[in-house]
Amino acid sequence: MQEGHLKLGVLNILSKQKLSGYDLMKEIEQHTGRKPSPGSIYPLLKDLQKEKLITAKDEGRSTIYSPTHQGKSYLKELITHRTEILQHMHKNLQFMEQIC
Repeated sequence: MQEGHLKLGVLNILSKQKLSGYDLMKEIEQHTGRKPSPGSIYPLLKDLQKEKLITAKDEGRSTIYSPTHQGKSYLKELITHRTEILQHMHKNLQFMEQIC
């Protein structure tokens, strides 16, 4: 999974429920059929914390991640941008169908 897609997926999942890193990996696997490695999830979670897009709270032996207000706003921007790209691609495909 590409980093941008993983970032979008992590923020999207965390916007619906607070999860630990391990539970987040399992949730991504349920959605995609592929479980991301700890080497891709945990650095991304640290980066998201540095960007103040998520917070981390220790609960027992686990760290639970949740989005900040800024993270939720950023997720909306990402989804809007992705939707615009998909609409543009759809228009291009329609045009190609007409000329082929």
